[in-house]
Amino acid sequence: MADTYSTQSGQSQRNRDSASFRGTSLAGPSDVRAAVPPVNREETTEDIDASGTFSAWPGSLRKFRLLVFAGLVKNAGKTTAFNAVNRYFAREVREAPGITSFGYDGEERDALYDVPKPPVQAYSGQLLLTAASFLGQRQEAGVLSGEAGKAFEILESWGDHPQYGPWLIVRCLRDVSLHLAGPSSLPELARGMKRLEALGAGRIHLDGALGRLTHLSLPSAGVILSTGAALGNSLQEVVERTRRVLEYFRLPVAGARELGSGVFPGLSPGNGQDAAESALSAGTPRGGSAYREGERWHDLPGFLWAKDLRALLPQGYDQLYVAGALTDRLYHELRKAERLPGTILLDHPGQILLSAQVWQGLKARGISVSLSRWPNLVCLTLSSWHPRTPIPTTELAAALRSHSHVPLVDVAKELIWPPGFEPQ
Repeated sequence: MADTYSTQSGQSQRNRDSASFRGTSLAGPSDVRAAVPPVNREETTEDIDASGTFSAWPGSLRKFRLLVFAGLVKNAGKTTAFNAVNRYFAREVREAPGITSFGYDGEERDALYDVPKPPVQAYSGQLLLTAASFLGQRQEAGVLSGEAGKAFEILESWGDHPQYGPWLIVRCLRDVSLHLAGPSSLPELARGMKRLEALGAGRIHLDGALGRLTHLSLPSAGVILSTGAALGNSLQEVVERTRRVLEYFRLPVAGARELGSGVFPGLSPGNGQDAAESALSAGTPRGGSAYREGERWHDLPGFLWAKDLRALLPQGYDQLYVAGALTDRLYHELRKAERLPGTILLDHPGQILLSAQVWQGLKARGISVSLSRWPNLVCLTLSSWHPRTPIPTTELAAALRSHSHVPLVDVAKELIWPPGFEPQ
């Protein structure tokens, strides 16, 4: 049986953080019922044959040395998926990944519904990057006291988080269950992952935190996305919100002609996708927002939604590169200033925080949205859990399959459904 480690340090702040993220996810605001087409439950209870295929699914993840996990909402099964993939590599492949979290993960009870939450599972030989206060007290520099000292060997220590203490890279001496609190900034996270690799981690699994989707921008990473009944109060609401996120992950990738020149370091016409990939080193932002007029890009200040856009942007410019979040407010300010572009360029789908109504309005105006590089969405995991109205994953899979270009996976029941999306 795995040992369990947890601390209460900072729990009040984590609850406040969790509450501040309740309305923020890749799927956008929750009030979308008016825009949701009805789904016939009788037509979605088709029992898709998934037998005998689950064992092949984890192996398809092996081509990615970095896997990042993100949930569309709390209680979507992200940690369950993280543990399942981690267990596969540690036990079946005999390749213990280095694991960490982007921010805090592994709370004991859900802050919204007060139900038990699964801890993160780690295995003997694995390397962990986490904050010192989540492993126990240190007896002296480089040594953990008590039971923690029997479970972890400290390999490196640096920094000093004001709440959680220094960052530690440790080796598990036995199987454990624990809470993780990794760096919450990309530069610090990139440093930690580089050290994990230097200390022998052949691959890294990164557990994301609710409302912090910046980790989706890490280059060459495979993304495992989790959705489930907790995303809405009906099957049709869950399907519509998930469908829209899948649409974001299928957005076209800008080529050399669209990228042009004059703002992105390392990018020049003719390099296309390869140049975009090489310019995105982990944790190194490309710069602020910019607009393109003719063949040149021109820098823009931050917080565009609070600026005089009519003065900043010329009339009839071609493209707008948004370095931060694409929100309803930014869209409305551009429209009010009569400065909507023909194309909006983003780095990754996690930047899109638009309501369903604004997303449809943007498309109705003929405004295209492109990405600087292709997001490697590997699969979509499904969870039936909802505090009042759970939805079986067979119903979720049947309703979502035609919208998904990646496999759908029920990790708990070890079922997988092939993608059914067909481009128009």
